[in-house]
Amino acid sequence: MLTGPPSSCKTIFLLEILDAMDGTYFMDATSVTSAGIIDYLFEHDTKYLLIDEIDKMKAKDQAALLNAMETGIICETKLHGKTRQKSMKLWIFATSNDVDRLSKALRSRFMELHLKEYAYEEFLNIVRKLLKKRYRMDENISEKIAYAVWNVMNSRDVRDAIKIAKLTKSSSDVDWLVNVKIKYSKF
Repeated sequence: MLTGPPSSCKTIFLLEILDAMDGTYFMDATSVTSAGIIDYLFEHDTKYLLIDEIDKMKAKDQAALLNAMETGIICETKLHGKTRQKSMKLWIFATSNDVDRLSKALRSRFMELHLKEYAYEEFLNIVRKLLKKRYRMDENISEKIAYAVWNVMNSRDVRDAIKIAKLTKSSSDVDWLVNVKIKYSKF
């Protein structure tokens, strides 16, 4: 489980796993239920379950993951004695801003890796690689965006670089967009 402050690229890490590995399913924990998780796992051969913002899951829905993580078995008992069970090798990767919102039992099943705020060189490398991959952006423009977000906008959020990149076609667009953002944003 990746923990850390907002804008430390936890979600981007999960999306990279989603792109790189077969048998992967991504879910946003803000809208997931235990019944939905169990149904999906019964119906699909999932090897990697990616849960973004797992701390937003309700406690009763977190419980559905306990056996799957501990034993590799998911089971369900419905009314009138209908049951089903499935053994699977399942890896669960998750992100969390606030691990204290997780049940102790669920939290104990994860290896927690805490991401710290980036230094500028790390931020620059992430922005450069991300913008090249997602938008085929020229390295010089990517570096200019990273510099402007970090130094002019005084932001440490990779999402701000992505917002600028989505609207950028040339180097001069970067300056204009950053100035617009500064002029018209509420701080």
